[in-house]
Amino acid sequence: KPVYAVVVFDRSGSMASTETETDECVRYEYDWFGRKYCDKYKTVSDNKWESAVQGAKDFASTLLEKIPTANIALVAFSGNDGRNDTAYNDAEVLRNFSNTTNTNLDSTNFGSANGGTNLHAGLYEANKLLNASNIPSDAYKYVVVISDGQPTFYYNNKGYTQGTGNTTNENTYNATISMANTVKNTTKAEVFSIGYMLPSGKVYGNKTAADILTEVASPDVQG
Repeated sequence: KPVYAVVVFDRSGSMASTETETDECVRYEYDWFGRKYCDKYKTVSDNKWESAVQGAKDFASTLLEKIPTANIALVAFSGNDGRNDTAYNDAEVLRNFSNTTNTNLDSTNFGSANGGTNLHAGLYEANKLLNASNIPSDAYKYVVVISDGQPTFYYNNKGYTQGTGNTTNENTYNATISMANTVKNTTKAEVFSIGYMLPSGKVYGNKTAADILTEVASPDVQG
């Protein structure tokens, strides 16, 4: 049977790599009294963005190694608060389905990390792709969500962005889980979730970001 897989990639601002200053001095200076002091400390990056992008590329490459005819699409999502905005524009298809042998995601431009987290929008686009009329009814379908797990925006019923942009409220949570269930039920796809450097602690009620990604995924297939 043919295979169709959609990578739903989070490129919100929280996915950006961050630099942390260490205690190691890399440049010394002297003050007016001749006293030596550290002018610059070494910084190290957590490589969150680079790791997530590489994870998406590795998934595509591994799938194509096992199933060279697999069709792989890439959807990227972030989000803004809808001011001076148009409907349904928090996610975009960076690459539509392609089953050309050895066509992976290595040359795909993932963009950059910016904005809030409208996972609802990413799942919405994945649902459209997998429900398209040209997808064989007997195809195996998969969705792989790559995110740090805390949705902060969602679409209303007209496609406009709603939510706080920095926290998960009840409407955002409900819309996200509802759309994940829609994907599972209408496309019959198996949904996987892969979390990258998830925020610690509770993000909505008693739920952690990991809990939300687990609910987004099909049973027992979260990453």
